[in-house]
Amino acid sequence: MATVLAVLGAIFSLNICQGQVTPDEFEAAEAGQLKAVQPEDMPFYGTFFSWQQPRTAPSPVNLFPELTLYDLGDGRYLMDDRELDYSLVSELAGLMAESEGGGQAQMMMMEGVGEGCGLWLSISRNSSSNVLLTLHNTRQGQTYTVWRLTNLALTNWVVETNVTGASGDFTEALIAMGTRSNLFLKATEYRDYQVDTNSTFTGLGFSDTGQDPPDSMGAIGPNHFVELLNGRGTNSAIAVYTKAGVLVTKTNVLDFFRIGTNYPTGDLMADPRILYDQQAQRWVACAIDINGSKQVILAVSNGDSPTNLASGWTRHLMDLRRGSLQTDFTTLGLDDNGVYVSIVWKGTGIEGYAVMAIKKPEIYQGTLVTNRLDITNGVPVWTIQPAVNFDVVPTNGYAWFVAKGAPDLGTNYQGGAIHYRRLQWSGTNAAWADTDWIVITNSGPTYRDYYDLETTSVAAPQATAEGGIAISLGVGSRLAMPVIRNGFLWTCQGIGLGGTNGVYSGTNVDRTGAQWFRLGVDATGGTLSYNAHGRVYDKTSTTNAFYYYFPSLMVNCAGDMVCAFSGSSATNYIGAYYSWRLAGGTNLPEPRLIQPGLTNYTAFPRWGDYSATTLDPVDDWSFWTVQEYVEINTDPEVPGWRTVISRLRPFP
Repeated sequence: MATVLAVLGAIFSLNICQGQVTPDEFEAAEAGQLKAVQPEDMPFYGTFFSWQQPRTAPSPVNLFPELTLYDLGDGRYLMDDRELDYSLVSELAGLMAESEGGGQAQMMMMEGVGEGCGLWLSISRNSSSNVLLTLHNTRQGQTYTVWRLTNLALTNWVVETNVTGASGDFTEALIAMGTRSNLFLKATEYRDYQVDTNSTFTGLGFSDTGQDPPDSMGAIGPNHFVELLNGRGTNSAIAVYTKAGVLVTKTNVLDFFRIGTNYPTGDLMADPRILYDQQAQRWVACAIDINGSKQVILAVSNGDSPTNLASGWTRHLMDLRRGSLQTDFTTLGLDDNGVYVSIVWKGTGIEGYAVMAIKKPEIYQGTLVTNRLDITNGVPVWTIQPAVNFDVVPTNGYAWFVAKGAPDLGTNYQGGAIHYRRLQWSGTNAAWADTDWIVITNSGPTYRDYYDLETTSVAAPQATAEGGIAISLGVGSRLAMPVIRNGFLWTCQGIGLGGTNGVYSGTNVDRTGAQWFRLGVDATGGTLSYNAHGRVYDKTSTTNAFYYYFPSLMVNCAGDMVCAFSGSSATNYIGAYYSWRLAGGTNLPEPRLIQPGLTNYTAFPRWGDYSATTLDPVDDWSFWTVQEYVEINTDPEVPGWRTVISRLRPFP
């Protein structure tokens, strides 16, 4: 039987399902060596696993507090559900949905929530010489490719041809060990992320905000999507929608960010950012009083509902000023320990940066504990981006910041390198853990063979009529929306390319695309290293190629990444597009359309500085993005941009 146990250990150590539990952890729980979580300490968020019940996916939350729950560390929990009758779950969920109708009922429905890859394994021996592994497929409509390897020192995984049944619903497949003394397996899923037409709707436009460009920004929560744009005067630039697109409320951002009668002092709140903090179930938003005090105003919700835009939020002043310099380009991130706001100081050029580290949970309890870190000398980067970290961070752990460096000019031209830096908490004090920025390099096809859009503003073409203009992409290569999930930091940027081979070789930029990165965070949080990168661009057009720009990305529980962005060409109006990459490495071959542009854009040679893509906290699978497109406007004096808000969900 030793061979069987060795096989089992090998399979689980390779995580055939996302974040699988090891046999040792099962045995430790069985033997009473793991301490059970007390009812008063039951976590709401984390990665939960079933005790290998047949055809049962891991539960997304501890739905049944009477069951024993074991803390495996790193936000992972094992639920002893062996006595549970799962046939009752759907009935209970239906009753909750009828009586409550809220986010908890949606979680009970388990619509793809936390199911990982949906495969579980059992081992049996049908004779003294034949060991059989059974692969059970638990995800309805899901298909898998199963790969085998006989030596972990090798890298040439091959398709397991003996697996004939792990591609349908509730099927099993038997794998005979035969003469193999070792057998290692992994499974890759195929999913197709598609636009959910029932949760795609138009958002705010110029006629609402009175400001051009909008800087597209928004976030999804348990029951609402909140859109927050640049806003001037009394025009509405913050709106709350249901997930079906019904407008709940909207107001102007001056009132939304108002602190007494003193702030804002100007008529424009700019560079807005908003996130839903899943760990704390709160909303966090910020923007710059850019024409007035030049200070950043931070707003946090008093609960998980954002709908009361007046008394349902608490505002705080973030003094990030430096002399007469302009405060510009806010960025926002968070983790278990804090909320992080970064800004750029501009004078004749970039004069430095400031980061404000805001302690959690104090900020949500009404107490403002801040640490301001100024960076004024020898700054090698452009625009600091704090990460949104979904992984568990110890109280003395690191917060991660990434940024793009300057390009290398001359005959050996290279786009800017990625830099990173860490911040560390000690009680309520935060300080840099690194004395300077650290450059990330990679061998092989380098991620730096692109044209840096911040060096010279490349113009994106669009289908034009009289008065049509090209779109300036002058901030397009700044890193955007870094997110940490399952030990990887992901981020993206807009890049210039030449030709259909997806690189810039120092000649001509005839298209732009989105470049994504996956960077490894080591086990102790000490370093960030290159893992992979890829590009989304027009691979087919030799002339009149598509330009894609202002990307944003997010990663879900399965490790799948979705990236959304604007796009146009000389024969296509500016519309909204997206692409995806599955955890197993499969990429969507060509970008897909969310919303086409309806006419040419004539107003202003800017299209905003960024877009936003966030993760649905209810199912942990679906992505929500807010992007711009050009709408038809009967008033030629009114810029014809509008935003589209869309849910991108996995099928099956």
